[in-house]
Amino acid sequence: AYKGKYLASVSFRADGSSKFAKNNKWGYFPSAALGWRISEEDFMKDISWIQNLKLRASYGETGSQAITAYQSLASFSTTSYVLNGSSAVALVPGRVPNPDLKWETTKQTDIGIDLSVLGGRISLVADYYYKKTSDLLLNAPIPGTSGLNTIMRNIGSVQNQGFELTLNTHNIQTDNFNWMSTVLFSVNRNKILSLGENDEDIYPAPRHPQGDMLILRVGEPVGSLWGLRRLGTWGEDEAAEAAKYNRLPGDVKYEDLNGDGKINSEDNTIIGCTSPDWTMTISNTFLYKNFDFSFDLRFVFGNDVVNCATHNAEDRSGVANGFKSNLNAWTPQNQHTMVAQRRPMKSYYDSYPDSHWMQNGSFVRGQNFVLGYTFSKSLLQKIRLQDLRIYASAQNLFCITKYKGYDPEVTTYEDAAFGQGIDDFSEPKARTFTFGLNVKF
Repeated sequence: AYKGKYLASVSFRADGSSKFAKNNKWGYFPSAALGWRISEEDFMKDISWIQNLKLRASYGETGSQAITAYQSLASFSTTSYVLNGSSAVALVPGRVPNPDLKWETTKQTDIGIDLSVLGGRISLVADYYYKKTSDLLLNAPIPGTSGLNTIMRNIGSVQNQGFELTLNTHNIQTDNFNWMSTVLFSVNRNKILSLGENDEDIYPAPRHPQGDMLILRVGEPVGSLWGLRRLGTWGEDEAAEAAKYNRLPGDVKYEDLNGDGKINSEDNTIIGCTSPDWTMTISNTFLYKNFDFSFDLRFVFGNDVVNCATHNAEDRSGVANGFKSNLNAWTPQNQHTMVAQRRPMKSYYDSYPDSHWMQNGSFVRGQNFVLGYTFSKSLLQKIRLQDLRIYASAQNLFCITKYKGYDPEVTTYEDAAFGQGIDDFSEPKARTFTFGLNVKF
């Protein structure tokens, strides 16, 4: 720091991990940052309403080793087979080795501004960032003739760029009443830049028994949803056309994207994305004499969720049919619907990841509400206590959403890298009420 207004910092990390191949165990990650406190310059002295104004820029690299151990080495697993009429156990390849496996690296540039005005009653932190992640650690597909389906590789790159804003305000300040607010707002845009030598599509886990639900494709964001486009159901006046697809009026109608007269995986397309357009959290704190009250509201908008329960509870005749939407199933009097006709003796059913499974996952959640009362010092002295506060709180008090499942923020696949936004009979978040007492002797 020079004169308290010209700032610079530099760092360098050397990280080693035994998860990677013999000659790639070390990764080297530098970073640098510059700052200029404009408010400390002489030409700012007469601007009394600005307390702090700082411009900053930074660049840094970080590494990821978020894979399980021994991925660079071959492994074996056991299997059973029949030999001379008896059961026997054999060792078979369990993992294809990758002697070139190395660190995944993220390079990020950030430009920001810090501003504080009106005696600190309003403060703002705003950042624009761009980061590119290269040598992504992914399970890449390989030919099944190898005996396995995937191999851990450093493959491709992805970019993230966006804007983050933090606003703190002291809205009201009096002797008996204070009101403070915090707003956190963020926008992120994600795009896959490359996926290996041929930029071939990858269909990552989690998968549904009826087909792939996700796709990694160059030019598209991570979290892109993959499936058929459901147009509705075949009407009685479309019987001849439906017969070309071996379907009857009342069956689900999908879009034949390639026009080959068949509905299959070749007609799959991107039907949504699990990443939100923007997120925001608004926090408020109110202080009135000895009472305090605070609450947080969380906004997430523009994300899609795959409701896999549609497969069991709506698409399959005579299996579960647990959704209320089944009351809107196709009948000769109700032909403009997304729900197929209920035919218990039907020998087939159309149930594949499609645009009907995909639902709007936007929501507004009441995250935390806390009401408390702190007893006065004069009373505490009489009972020989330093502090005494009682409070009541509620977490996840409400969630406003159009999503038809239990919760738009819940995923069934917590351990899957791309599992967010895939809901296969997930449990909803608990609504929790707490009553407490803080005592200090």
